[in-house]
Amino acid sequence: MPADLQGGLNKLRTGVLIHIVGALLWTGAIIVAWIGLAAFSAYQSVAVPCTGIGCPTPATALPNFPIAALVALIAVLASGAGITFVGFWFVRSGFKMLEPSMSTLGTGALGASLQIAGVLAVAVTAVLLVVAVILSGMSSTSSAGQGLSGTIAFIAGLGVIVIGAVIWFVGIILVLIGFYRIGNTYNNNLVEIGAIMYLFMGFIGAILLFIGLSEVKDSIAKGGTKAKR
Repeated sequence: MPADLQGGLNKLRTGVLIHIVGALLWTGAIIVAWIGLAAFSAYQSVAVPCTGIGCPTPATALPNFPIAALVALIAVLASGAGITFVGFWFVRSGFKMLEPSMSTLGTGALGASLQIAGVLAVAVTAVLLVVAVILSGMSSTSSAGQGLSGTIAFIAGLGVIVIGAVIWFVGIILVLIGFYRIGNTYNNNLVEIGAIMYLFMGFIGAILLFIGLSEVKDSIAKGGTKAKR
């Protein structure tokens, strides 16, 4: 097996595996966020009826809980975004290495580049917006002008996030086209099905892609699979 072909397939497999781990981390963050919000809401509903002297109120009993939970959520999401970014980089490198063998895989490399750009735009802007909201909430005084400027900045930030998300989605489509072409070229149905299913069931699609790419790599190494001409 040519070194660039073996290295490219290995990088694609690694990138897909990293995406699987990132998806689990993102899912865990969402679950933890919902559990934390539900627990805090339940605590408030129990604590509010207590009105006697010395009774703890939600504000005095857990004054820093919302901020602490938000910081923890941001940390987990940032970790997931970082892992996802590394996964995109491996996928891009894999397509680049395979491009000499398959010129049509330039689409996949371009898609991975767009994914990197989109994720960076969304992640950086989202973190800045959250920090701005926290700082504005901690501020004791604010003028009407500051409030208007904050609103404009918030809307602009949301616009950047939307644009970044669109770029990211276009990147996904191009990457999946690249994966599908690999499956079609090397006659592997799992890669083809995984590329299609990723749009609707990303986690399962990624698992199918990983298994299919492993099959392609093993089959080529044994001389059992030849690229279509």
